[in-house]
Amino acid sequence: MTDSHDNTNIAALELVLATDPDNIEALINLAGRHVTNGNFEAALPLCEQAVAQVPESGPVRYNLGLVLQNLGRFDEALDSFEQAAEREPGNAEIRKSLGMALLRAGHWERGWLNFELRFGTQEYREHKPPAMIRWNGTPSPHGTLLLYTEQGAGDAIQFIRFAKQARERVGRLALGCPPELAPLLATAEGVDQVIPWGEPLPPAGFQGPLLSLPLLFGVEEPGIGMTEPYLSPSEAARARWAETLPDQDRPRIGLVWRGNPSHGNDRNRSISDDLLTSLTDFGDADWVSLQVDFGDCPSSLEDLSPKLTDFAETAAAMQRLDLIISVDTAAAHLAGALGRPCFVLLPVMSDWRWGMDRDDTPWYPSLRLFRQMPGEGWPPVLNRVAAALTETFSSQGDR
Repeated sequence: MTDSHDNTNIAALELVLATDPDNIEALINLAGRHVTNGNFEAALPLCEQAVAQVPESGPVRYNLGLVLQNLGRFDEALDSFEQAAEREPGNAEIRKSLGMALLRAGHWERGWLNFELRFGTQEYREHKPPAMIRWNGTPSPHGTLLLYTEQGAGDAIQFIRFAKQARERVGRLALGCPPELAPLLATAEGVDQVIPWGEPLPPAGFQGPLLSLPLLFGVEEPGIGMTEPYLSPSEAARARWAETLPDQDRPRIGLVWRGNPSHGNDRNRSISDDLLTSLTDFGDADWVSLQVDFGDCPSSLEDLSPKLTDFAETAAAMQRLDLIISVDTAAAHLAGALGRPCFVLLPVMSDWRWGMDRDDTPWYPSLRLFRQMPGEGWPPVLNRVAAALTETFSSQGDR
């Protein structure tokens, strides 16, 4: 929401431009205000005007690319990032965004190369890798490799699939990760040991970030060579959740409608509680909430959060569901890694890994994507999901 202070600043900048329309600083600052408020349509002509005035500025073209990306104009955004990187090849922020835009478009080799420059960005300023040699992919049959997670839980779940290939080149593979992920990621093929952050690291000859493995392995199509599902809950967890969610005839559907509010795109990816009835009004199913830590649970859903103590428990709960519906959070990645059917609800500005203009993903064969169109809010998307629910469960007949 725009506060009064923002309105005052916007009005002041508009006044400057009314008397000096070529004031590049005012153009950039006013565009930035609109971006902060989520008004990308208003920011676009300002960014275009700025590019026209200083066409050789890499950061100005980069800003235009960010706005185009948020409007769902991904091809144009990629072109802006390309031009920005040509002008400032040493700018890590530009190169990282170019990398993600290339990956979204399926240009894997160049995408991974540019994405690797993420370690020079502001986001990674506090990044402190383990104090050992960075692994370059060279086989070391008797060596120990320490892989580590570096971003969110969804990234870790998505990229742990490459541990198997890494393990084939070394004698032993350890993984450092957040404690809440440790029991789950320990089930990945190729992982010999999991070290929750805060515990002493084992002796190792090499270290490497999990998200850099595709570059080392030359991955050009995510599904090639991958076994799916590639994570699983323990037998004890399965047994616990078989008692909590026993077999029944009616479909049971799990729902995740909000992400972590600290995420940079959470304003766009999360869905307000009042819109959920368009889904939960589908009366031929029982609905459960897979949300954890983000507010009260609507009365139309059974709240499972007290028992979802880590991702391994959530995985076991998902095994008892006929379908998961999730916004772009770690839950969607978890469902895909387990091979569970999942409808993923994506905002216009979706993450690079979901590609463009398709309702499936090579990363996870069991997922079906429902995308917002430019200028579209969540209600039309939820209506399409509701129609898909009817189609999915009516086609199954009597259960």
